[in-house]
Amino acid sequence: MIWHVQNEILILNSTRFCMKSFYLLLFEGSFIFQECILIFGQILLLVIDLTSDKKYTS
Repeated sequence: MIWHVQNEILILNSTRFCMKSFYLLLFEGSFIFQECILIFGQILLLVIDLTSDKKYTS
């Protein structure tokens, strides 16, 4: 029982830490994070486009 409570506290603390880090990266003047999201999105679209089976002919 004690082990379960300790794990829940550890999970809650790590979740709070991650959310605080995410908030600082996103909203506290760091523009690198937004650019990384855009670059990741562009790479994802490129991979989807390259792997799609539809071929457009004009």
